[in-house]
Amino acid sequence: MTVALCLNCGRMKFGALCECFHCGSKPTGYDRLDIAFTDWLCSEEELEYFGEIVREIGRHCDDYGLKSIAFALYISDHHPDNLTIGSVDPEIELAARRMLSFCTFQPREVSQ
Repeated sequence: MTVALCLNCGRMKFGALCECFHCGSKPTGYDRLDIAFTDWLCSEEELEYFGEIVREIGRHCDDYGLKSIAFALYISDHHPDNLTIGSVDPEIELAARRMLSFCTFQPREVSQ
């Protein structure tokens, strides 16, 4: 069984490329991003921590696309061993980083 993080609600779901049974959200459409947050590549502890990040971002934004970009930017900046992203449209990146500035994350080291 593959456990994956829902990048919309931050809860665990079955399968990276499946719809979340908690919130009904579909995968991001970026397979690399969806698969990066599964039990294939992360421990349960890491997935729970990343879920906390998704939920904190969700408290400040309800746009699924913007939340996904913000999450990817945050992970790329703070946990590049888990995910790094290339270029993002400058307007979207600015909006995502502005939204991230309202978030309060509990810093934590994650192991690979």
